[in-house]
Amino acid sequence: MKRMKIALIGLLLGLTLFFNIERLDFNQANSINIQAFVYPLGLAAVIAIIAFPVFSRISLFYTLTFWIGLYSSFKLLTFNDRPLFGGINTYLTITEACLIAVLVVLAHQVGRVLYDYLSAVEFVALASGGSKIPPLEEESTEFMRKLIAAGITTEQ
Repeated sequence: MKRMKIALIGLLLGLTLFFNIERLDFNQANSINIQAFVYPLGLAAVIAIIAFPVFSRISLFYTLTFWIGLYSSFKLLTFNDRPLFGGINTYLTITEACLIAVLVVLAHQVGRVLYDYLSAVEFVALASGGSKIPPLEEESTEFMRKLIAAGITTEQ
């Protein structure tokens, strides 16, 4: 559970930096001007990695390759209104790619921890209930019987 807290806090901090990096003004000039398509792409990467376990179960290398490749495709083919490299554009391209990579790594960690947690909960539920999970009333009655058999009462 501690790993999950740390992973979620890291992802929240990463998303905060991602969505507010343009607010950092150096010498009163807006020198960090990220293209608009990067924000929905970064958010889509985080949601997809957490929502679809296939992204968190495969290697981080393949997940990073997929999302950076998608970013590069959009940058080269669709949103090519400014050059990839040259002057400040080099730094902006590197910044955008690094921000997406950081979000992918953090979301991958959250997805992995969440997948492990859900697997453990499913294992415990199925191990205690056999092949099917018993109804809540039946389970609570069985739990009370075990407490009474162990000499633990609720009247303490």
